[in-house]
Amino acid sequence: MSDKKVFVNNLVNIPNTYPIYKVTAERLLELLPRDLRELAEHLPQVQLIGADDYFIHYSITPLLRDKNPDKVLDKALRFQREYMGTDKYKRVRILTTLDDELSTIHAVSLTKFILEKIKEEAEKQLDEMRRQQQSQQQQQQGGSCGCNLPSSLGDLVNQASQGNKQAQAMLKQILRNAVNNVLNKNANKTLSEAHEKAKKQTESAEKIISMLPSRQAGKEPGVFEKIIDLSEHIMKVADADKIVSYAEQLIESLPRFTHIKKKAGRIGDELRGYTTTKKVERALPRELALPDELFYMKLVGNGLLSREKLIVMEGSLYVIVDKSGSMGGHKLVWSRSVALALYKFALRKKRKYFLRFFDTQVYPDYPITDPLDALEHILKIPASGGTSIDTALRTAVAEISSKGLSQYTNTIILITDGEDRVKTRPELLTSNNIVLVAVMIDGHNMTLRRLAEKTKGQYMRVEPDRKGALRIIQVI
Repeated sequence: MSDKKVFVNNLVNIPNTYPIYKVTAERLLELLPRDLRELAEHLPQVQLIGADDYFIHYSITPLLRDKNPDKVLDKALRFQREYMGTDKYKRVRILTTLDDELSTIHAVSLTKFILEKIKEEAEKQLDEMRRQQQSQQQQQQGGSCGCNLPSSLGDLVNQASQGNKQAQAMLKQILRNAVNNVLNKNANKTLSEAHEKAKKQTESAEKIISMLPSRQAGKEPGVFEKIIDLSEHIMKVADADKIVSYAEQLIESLPRFTHIKKKAGRIGDELRGYTTTKKVERALPRELALPDELFYMKLVGNGLLSREKLIVMEGSLYVIVDKSGSMGGHKLVWSRSVALALYKFALRKKRKYFLRFFDTQVYPDYPITDPLDALEHILKIPASGGTSIDTALRTAVAEISSKGLSQYTNTIILITDGEDRVKTRPELLTSNNIVLVAVMIDGHNMTLRRLAEKTKGQYMRVEPDRKGALRIIQVI
């Protein structure tokens, strides 16, 4: 939206706002689960409430109309007017004003909550109709039942969408009653709960987006949906919220500037300066354009001018996190928060970041490099199983080698509380230019310590606290 002032819930007095609402409502529908999206297509009032929610949070100065001729929308309008005067609205607008991503997530969350309430109410009415029909048929047919009502609300919606007139009439009646109960009789309660949920989800989504290298929600297919899914997960799972919150604290403690290893060469990532060369193919184009006499004089003398580049010698930062059963509780939160903080650190060091989890096997079956994919696994993989450090190490080394990173400086950070015997030979790591930083939580593993020291790395026994996390970052 380019306008600083936007009229919301104002489709009658200002018809030219309708296309904006239509596009916004359609966009919100695309981000809903399929069953709710199909239901919403029969509920234009809910679509408009969702579009309103987007605009009152996105716009700098949203303007409400005085009243709406539609009874349900007028109830929503009155609630919006009161809501926009609250501290809750002012706090959430700090995140959403002129922020398309977070305004959209707030509107999707609110719309989804309302639709779930309407669906729940509609299913109750359908069940009641089914019980009444069953009772009537049993009385008329001596106990037999030939119920012909749809088995579920989803079936009724499908039948109505396919043009079944009877199903359309039944769905219209059920939804009218459901909307009346949810958004007329109980409008304030429903909308208040919807806004509270939307606020929490927006705050969770903002944490997720802040973890990404750039604001990319909506720019790539499936990204927005994944952010919405993860923000809901954070709201439902206490450990998930703790992981993200603790990671944010650690990231705040990361050094803003850090040394990046570079090497001068003919090719590279940035220009270092100019040098001379006897090789004509490396000379600057302007040198090749010199008169012949001057060209050959320079060639047999000091040489022709050529560019000297700097190549970043920082290789991969390969993080391996123990997910065995003993790594539950506080260890789980701490180790995964550290993995998130190390991702941000890798970005600043211009290092490739890989993430894997392990018990007796390695998870998933590919190295995680995408930030949202990493966040999803960090938040969702449960702690279970045994421990095989060797399996994890050999997998990491093989992947570093297969990706052509052995010529660079690579670091494997292995976080575990496992005390199993490590048999991996140090030559396997050193031949691939890999240093091992072994992080041992609440325990000791002598074989792991020997391996780390023989790769000129470090073996660290840490407490799962802030001090322990910062020690890891300082070492790396």
